Amino acid sequence: VYDSHISDLWICQRDGSSPRQVTETIPSAMSPSWSPDGRYIALVGSTEEGSSIKEPWILNLANKELSALGDGQAEISSFTLMASHVPVWSKDSTSVAFLNS
Repeated sequence: VYDSHISDLWICQRDGSSPRQVTETIPSAMSPSWSPDGRYIALVGSTEEGSSIKEPWILNLANKELSALGDGQAEISSFTLMASHVPVWSKDSTSVAFLNS
């Protein structure tokens, strides 16, 4: 579930029950994409409130660990256009591609 007004990432059961927030360490999260094996979510987010600079992240659902990809220099987008460009996973869930716009 993605709410562009709140910018937090939440997950829930298919019927909408048991909602839980899964991003708490970054103020902005968008364009989530589940890995094929269901263990991870790739997303784009900002480290500062109100920032238009978006960077790639991987969320490990087993431990809720959110890890930045790269060295912090991988700016994915500098505007909210990324909402329509979700990360794409390899079939074996070992790599993910992001559109750099």
